[in-house]
Amino acid sequence: MTSSRTSLERIRSAIVRSILARSVQSSSISSGVAFSHVVFADPGTTVFERIRAGCDGVLIADPVLGWGSPLPADGGRSAAEELLAAGADLVSLGRSFLANPDLVARLRDGAPINQFREDYFYGGDTTGYTDYPVLESVA
Repeated sequence: MTSSRTSLERIRSAIVRSILARSVQSSSISSGVAFSHVVFADPGTTVFERIRAGCDGVLIADPVLGWGSPLPADGGRSAAEELLAAGADLVSLGRSFLANPDLVARLRDGAPINQFREDYFYGGDTTGYTDYPVLESVA
């Protein structure tokens, strides 16, 4: 196995999250995984700490603000910075780029992040992919 991907999105039970973290930790160490990608990663949890401790390869993390709260384009800059401070090697902001073709400028300038419209993902036409507003300074 060269990589692993773990989504913590709907796992609210602390016990199940703990078991999952131990499983990821032991499988990463024993199999020489090149990178692990954790989706909906929460840097303030024991689960994330265990996954980080068990990942000898690169740890890629997708930020989440918390259960039940809306995701402003995957958590934005502050969530990404928290994950990096907690040990992530790379932060994935995939959905953010769909809603913000000028995401790099927005993060650099502290500009507001467009909300992505998940209803348009994986189907239809260009709606929800190419119609998001850009910053005037970029346009």
